[in-house]
Amino acid sequence: MVASKRVDLYHERKGNIITSYKLDHGEKGVRKVSYDRLPDRITGPMTTSQANTLRDLAVEAYQEKLFQPDLSRAEAAKRIDLLKREIELANSF
Repeated sequence: MVASKRVDLYHERKGNIITSYKLDHGEKGVRKVSYDRLPDRITGPMTTSQANTLRDLAVEAYQEKLFQPDLSRAEAAKRIDLLKREIELANSF
């Protein structure tokens, strides 16, 4: 009969960063087996800096509807990039 190893999963949140790791309770004691950082920047709300940048770019590009205060960080980043490209294109004429 083989003794089973105990592996515990832990998730810890510090600010906007979620850290996930496994602890292996083997013969050599407890050790971290894997470590995975899952930043909340994808699904979390946009930062104040992103909100200010997006608002300014939306006004400059006459696209005020693109600014919404409840966007995720990823969506805000996409819209900021879109507006920067649009403004760059308009300035090239």
